[in-house]
Amino acid sequence: MTDRPQLHVRVVDGAEDVGEIVREILEEEGYQVTVTTETPRDPGDLAPDGVDLVIVDPGIGGVDSDGWFQQHLEHDHEAMEIPLVVCAGNTRILRDLAD
Repeated sequence: MTDRPQLHVRVVDGAEDVGEIVREILEEEGYQVTVTTETPRDPGDLAPDGVDLVIVDPGIGGVDSDGWFQQHLEHDHEAMEIPLVVCAGNTRILRDLAD
């Protein structure tokens, strides 16, 4: 086993059970995981405390109905450096984000 630093992943999903499933999977792989079900209000809420990766469902609370991620992350230089994985069960939301 290699000694690698434990990476911190933040999971933002409105469905608590989905967030907990993702937590279990990632923790089994050795990641530190923080799960939240609340809509982030600013980029600092999305990736606080040295988070290395954020996994987010853009459908929570209509977060990205107005391009929230792009608008806010472009103005927060620290948050821009954190990889963001968009994960949604609603494929319509993902298609809308791609347009």
